[in-house]
Amino acid sequence: MISLLGGNAVELSGMLCLMLAVISLLSIEKIFFLFEPSLEGRLHASLAVIILFSSFTACGHELLLSTDYVKAARCSECGKEFACEEREKPDIKEVSTPDYYYVTVIRHWKCRYCGCEDSSESQENIESRKGNRNTDPFRSPCRHCRKNTLHTEFKDPDIKELKTSSSTSDLIITRYCQCEHCGHRSVRAEKEEHINAADMPVKIKTIEDPRIHRH
Repeated sequence: MISLLGGNAVELSGMLCLMLAVISLLSIEKIFFLFEPSLEGRLHASLAVIILFSSFTACGHELLLSTDYVKAARCSECGKEFACEEREKPDIKEVSTPDYYYVTVIRHWKCRYCGCEDSSESQENIESRKGNRNTDPFRSPCRHCRKNTLHTEFKDPDIKELKTSSSTSDLIITRYCQCEHCGHRSVRAEKEEHINAADMPVKIKTIEDPRIHRH
């Protein structure tokens, strides 16, 4: 479709589909009016709205994602389309300070025709944030003095959340502990499965490279 109609036309079609999806929801009362004012008629109307909304949303999302991919996969040097491919495994960059914790994925791309190289950086399916340290000391063997002593956390833990599905994720919690006997500091990682809840921090939307969805 992009080769036949052009990227702008397909992008406009995708936006139009999303607008029609919103209109189908806003006009639900009028759709109800077209059916008999019975329970069965309202069920049919609800089903029609769901089908229209789902179809327009899926179509619009796919068209916009495709146009973004075509734009991103075009080489900035030679101008050829579908030219970018990953030249090596991505790098994971983690930055941890007492105030914030940040994880990004750096992907490296290369044009298969002219060899032009570039990189992109995004969070992809990783959310990162600082947690709250435990205020109560806990007893644990120290790797330095070899004694079973009390430990305290000297810095807020780092929390890395890896999305496994729309409702679950794996949490990797890195805790920074200090032995109260010898002062030795250690890093401990904990992993647990988490079911997303409404009280979780809202994810800040980051710009992702469209090439990762089709690679």
